[in-house]
Amino acid sequence: MKDPTGLLIGEDATILEALAQLDASKQRLLLCVDANRTLLGVLADGDIRRALIAGRTLDAPIAGCVNRNPIFISSRAKPREVDLLLTDRVQILPVVDERHRVVGYHSYKHRLDKGPDGLQNVAIFGLGYVGLTLALHLASRGFNVVGYDVNADLVARIRDRQAPFYELRLEAMLEAHVGGNFHVTSTLADVRCDIYIVTVGTPVNPATKKPELGAIARAAADIGGLLSANDLVVLRSTVPVGCNRGTVLPILEQASGLRCGEGFSLAFAPERTAEGLALVELPLNPQIIGGFDKKSVDSASRLFNRLTPSVISVDSLEAAELCKLLDNCFRDHLFAFSNHLAPLAENLGLDLCRLIDAVNYGYTRNAIPKPSPGVGGPCLTKDPYILMDVMARQGLDTSLTLAARRKNEEGPGQVRDKLRNLLRECGKDLAGAVVTVAGMAFKGSPETSDLRGSMSLDIVAALLRENAVVRCYDAVAYPEELRALGLDQVDREGAFRGADAVVFANNHRGFTNWNIAHLAGLMRQPGVIIDCWHIFDPQELKKTRGLVCGGLGND
Repeated sequence: MKDPTGLLIGEDATILEALAQLDASKQRLLLCVDANRTLLGVLADGDIRRALIAGRTLDAPIAGCVNRNPIFISSRAKPREVDLLLTDRVQILPVVDERHRVVGYHSYKHRLDKGPDGLQNVAIFGLGYVGLTLALHLASRGFNVVGYDVNADLVARIRDRQAPFYELRLEAMLEAHVGGNFHVTSTLADVRCDIYIVTVGTPVNPATKKPELGAIARAAADIGGLLSANDLVVLRSTVPVGCNRGTVLPILEQASGLRCGEGFSLAFAPERTAEGLALVELPLNPQIIGGFDKKSVDSASRLFNRLTPSVISVDSLEAAELCKLLDNCFRDHLFAFSNHLAPLAENLGLDLCRLIDAVNYGYTRNAIPKPSPGVGGPCLTKDPYILMDVMARQGLDTSLTLAARRKNEEGPGQVRDKLRNLLRECGKDLAGAVVTVAGMAFKGSPETSDLRGSMSLDIVAALLRENAVVRCYDAVAYPEELRALGLDQVDREGAFRGADAVVFANNHRGFTNWNIAHLAGLMRQPGVIIDCWHIFDPQELKKTRGLVCGGLGND
């Protein structure tokens, strides 16, 4: 029986306080008690997730979220009774005395832990956005974690507790765990664990648009040389359907001399977090798991059950692989629909963004997104091509997915053409015009520093081909990364001072606080603003003296 002090919480505590306590306790459930420690109920991170989805705010009390009918056990219960109640679904079992006061708890986790130090050992192959955030959350849950990456500079930066990219809470997590139960290395000989998780990149070839799986194959070969009996391998990278069984498994078996299902387990658990909120979402998002066999699924489920309350098992490795592609490719199609309608609304003199708000309001059947200058990022720019490759190999029609992807790739060119036309209205040419592109990361909300697949970079490239003078602004992207791309970075006032045009290319929430009337006065009059994300009220923008304004779907 464990000391319950760190899990006890009063029902007047806020949701934010409960989240902080869950993180500090390294458990997935809190025990709600009154002043006498009488058990009132339990609060799981799943209960919090459902409350937030339902619209509760972080400062709301937890009283309305508490499960008032928890499973608990008497302090007089025998060990066998405890063992029968503790499962991968009931991982914290409160213990109460005859007056229903909490005197302790039993933990399913401690029945599963192994190793001389009482901790499971996990190796993460690939320390990018997916790998590093997962590694830190596993460390926060009590695992011994080794992060491996072939990029020695990246490893050195993490070892010094320097965040290699922007992510909410990342710096605090690095400070808390690096050098403790999280170690990083670029030396393969330093990596030998019980669980190996692969999070390396799976890009598509820019010319052929075919997936490149070289990093996956190398990681599998490296892990195969380290495998011991009963180890677990989990892939988290997005891959074509059949990659785990057809590519990874044979490499693991050949390199290790073991047979999958007998000597080791293999599972696929696709990453599903949003950059900028990964450390917040990891303990909340449901986790999909497919495996080589039941043992593989069970082993991976036990692992992820210590991160998230919701684990969804699917029938096979292939089923889980397709789940990931379904997720991202559906979103690409969804965004393409709005982008497809934007020119129609403009031709009709209608504001598509206002219409979408009207259609979505109070109507849960639809969630139509706003039009955008394209769809970027490291996932949506490549995953549709991975899906199309899978479909083509099955002899199936890929035209719908290709049309959606092409529509989303047209955005930067459309922004360039719109800017050219608006500048002409001002008596200016795009060639030689000073243009600031504001928002360089592939998205602004939630904030990220990630420039991979950014439509903003494509807009810059399109403008440079027209001989415009381009400057850039971003509040979060790392300056050294922008300089490495040859971009001239400016501050907020510098974005407008002497500019002929400013293009708001992502939806960073900080833009909403900008005083456009003041900043527009710094431009070479008349100036042009293109608001690609409906950040500002277009009617108000058009009232600003010295401005000619445009948007997407709301000119």
